[in-house]
Amino acid sequence: MLSRKDIDYIDVCVHTNYHVPVTIECMKAGYDCYCEKPAASTYSDCKLMVEAAKKLGRKLHFQVSSVMTPQAEIGR
Repeated sequence: MLSRKDIDYIDVCVHTNYHVPVTIECMKAGYDCYCEKPAASTYSDCKLMVEAAKKLGRKLHFQVSSVMTPQAEIGR
């Protein structure tokens, strides 16, 4: 899949334990990524993906469906 030229971006929707390696490999192959939630099992794993995106110049988006819930409004 990573060698195809007809793909614009990749939606990473595998088990959370595989988000980091799959997302980073997709970005290394030249694709922007949309990663399902939760982004990773730990903060440091998530940070690895963000740092890889910056280093590789790729777009990385994490799906967050709870951003508009009352729980997310604390501190606004």
